[in-house]
Amino acid sequence: MRRISSPTNSVIRMVEKLRDSSEERAKTATFFAHGDGAYHKSVDLRTSKRIFVSEEDAEHFSSSYPTLPPSHFHLISPQLLKRLCLLETLPKNYIAAEYPLRPPTDMMKLNSLPRLLLLENVRDPGNLGTLLRSALALGWRWVYLLPHCCDPFNEKVLRASRGASPHLHFQKGDWSQAQTLIQKKKMSCLISATKGGEDFQNVQTDNEKESFALVLGNEAHGVSEDTMKLPLPRRRIVTIPTSPNMDSLNVAIAGSILMARWPNTNFADSKNQPYQSRKETKPLLNLKTNDQNN
Repeated sequence: MRRISSPTNSVIRMVEKLRDSSEERAKTATFFAHGDGAYHKSVDLRTSKRIFVSEEDAEHFSSSYPTLPPSHFHLISPQLLKRLCLLETLPKNYIAAEYPLRPPTDMMKLNSLPRLLLLENVRDPGNLGTLLRSALALGWRWVYLLPHCCDPFNEKVLRASRGASPHLHFQKGDWSQAQTLIQKKKMSCLISATKGGEDFQNVQTDNEKESFALVLGNEAHGVSEDTMKLPLPRRRIVTIPTSPNMDSLNVAIAGSILMARWPNTNFADSKNQPYQSRKETKPLLNLKTNDQNN
């Protein structure tokens, strides 16, 4: 195991830059994530490039991940791990890691696109993370990000999504490109509106045969007026009825309800799983460390 003690160490600085900058993530094709063991199990820690753990938890992690080589682990102080993860208190057995990013998906080349979550100007990391968590759970594995959406590998998005982002397929583009995709794939288009649309519970569809694109808009303003006027194929504007005591639902809650109404239950499509385990290596048998202070 390698030990890093200095907060100005070049590896630490690189990871902080990766954590804070979407440009750096795009440039290096990697992202930084942190959480407990269950979080990293969902991402598959074995696919990581580097792992950072507290010196106090070294023995726990060496026994928990025996197939990972010692050079994979970086031991740092609890204080430095808190700084790296932007935490005030550090839970026991907490892990931070650097993972490879998959290339963006070219959805035009897919043979099948049963569900497409299309997000317009969703800027809040917590909302985006919650939407992605629901999307993975409900089989909406393809996500189209229009301009001004938050980065799905933003540190706060990753925490809110509980590790969902790496398991989803993302594409970025403008409305012209999105329209072409929807038309090419012969998708029905469902647009979420706070008021004035059909009651979503009354919309009759064929879940097994029909492909859907669900359009969700900005937290404060919803889907834009320009989008509402687009000549999208088989367009339906849908609304979730709410009590008169509440003006509207949070976009993450509304989106989750609508995705649950039209789930994609074909969860067994292994071709869409982005992360595969590395080949097993020799077990980790010792806790020898190499200091890296510079």
